[in-house]
Amino acid sequence: MALFPAGKYQYKGTTVDGQKISGASTLSHAVHAGPDVSASDHTVVGNSLTIRWDPVSEVATDPAGGTFPDLPINVVAYQIIVDPFQVTLPATEPPSAMSVTVPPEFVATLEPGIHEFEVLAIDEGGNQTITIGTFTK
Repeated sequence: MALFPAGKYQYKGTTVDGQKISGASTLSHAVHAGPDVSASDHTVVGNSLTIRWDPVSEVATDPAGGTFPDLPINVVAYQIIVDPFQVTLPATEPPSAMSVTVPPEFVATLEPGIHEFEVLAIDEGGNQTITIGTFTK
């Protein structure tokens, strides 16, 4: 974090097609934990699949063993991906257990076996964390 302090950064570059690009973005060290998807059995029954996760309200753990700065966390949305199916849901106040039912028409197209899904938590500052889970059809 010392190499890239929180703040506004400007960038310039060139695309692979040779076009010049530029922009600005704000970097924040308010990084939240990933969604917990471990509490539910994600098994397809017939063509019914509901993915569940717990709301995120904690700071992430640093892979080096520490934690990110204790800054306010405000998750505003969750994105659920079972490629190519995607849906984005607003976070609820107060937070409660969250879920999404995958359309049975999509589940019917999946081959039997183990499949991955992703749940992203999106903070108001734009930071995102992702948790990968699996389900069996």
